[in-house]
Amino acid sequence: ASLILLAVLAVLFLPGMLAAKDVKVPDVRDEQLENALSTLIEQGFEIGETVEKPDEEIAAGNVINTDPEAGDTVKEGSVINVFFSSGKEQVEVLDYEDRNYEDIKSLIEGFGFKDIEIERVNDDSEVGTVLEQDPRQGDEVIPSETILKLTLSSGPAKITLKDLTDYNQRA
Repeated sequence: ASLILLAVLAVLFLPGMLAAKDVKVPDVRDEQLENALSTLIEQGFEIGETVEKPDEEIAAGNVINTDPEAGDTVKEGSVINVFFSSGKEQVEVLDYEDRNYEDIKSLIEGFGFKDIEIERVNDDSEVGTVLEQDPRQGDEVIPSETILKLTLSSGPAKITLKDLTDYNQRA
């Protein structure tokens, strides 16, 4: 009879004692990647994928989020995927030279540069033609931290002629 009682108790309680317990995923957002991974491992989680992606707010090398998310209840030993920041997204500067500024103005403004500084100089090119740009074509920049400097043509220099109305050919 005691063997039957032990068998019944074992069937009822042993699975609960051996099953992984429920735990909450810790919040490691904005922690340095290495520290976050250590925290997750120390709390009994396995690390799945670590994925780098750009983020406008989280500094490069810090955790953006996890999957499952912080605060979710999961089984101890669950696999956690960690997404970390490569910093703000960089874009390649296009070639604006020899194009009319009015034609490309909305394109340039769409990149969200910190500022656009325009200098106008006399040149034989059509008025509004981009003569120079800084940063140069192909440079990788973070638009929200970059000032785009453009030199535009104001057209040829105008010259003022002396009024020669009262002069004749000999004078």
